[in-house]
Amino acid sequence: MKPFHAHACRLFLVVLAALVTSTAAGCFSSSSSGPELAEVSGVVTMGGTPLPNIQVLFEPEADAGTSRGTSDAEGKFKVYYPTNSLGAVPGKHRVQFQLMDADAGKDIVPKRFAVGSPGIPVDVTATGPNEFSFDLAQK
Repeated sequence: MKPFHAHACRLFLVVLAALVTSTAAGCFSSSSSGPELAEVSGVVTMGGTPLPNIQVLFEPEADAGTSRGTSDAEGKFKVYYPTNSLGAVPGKHRVQFQLMDADAGKDIVPKRFAVGSPGIPVDVTATGPNEFSFDLAQK
């Protein structure tokens, strides 16, 4: 191989490697344009009995979206930010609840905790842990 061709070939490989690396970095970058989120989880009970199918809404005082999650058979929940990201924005929130079971005859969520009520005030911290227990019969 002539020296010029060898040099051109090496230069082409270097440019190709740089192009592939920058393209891959742009495609697989984990940067997000959303707000900082803190993981939030907990359990919802009524007099100590787990409440399934309860939507738990964390409405922030800050100008941000409401995070929500639904309790499972054990009353456990995790909340998700509107973009389906796990967590809620750090800061003060009002927590409200809504029964999500269409077959339930009567809404068991007390009105003082239902959607549209003042809810329960909580503080979500950036460092956590943000595990909350809500007994809707006691508060």
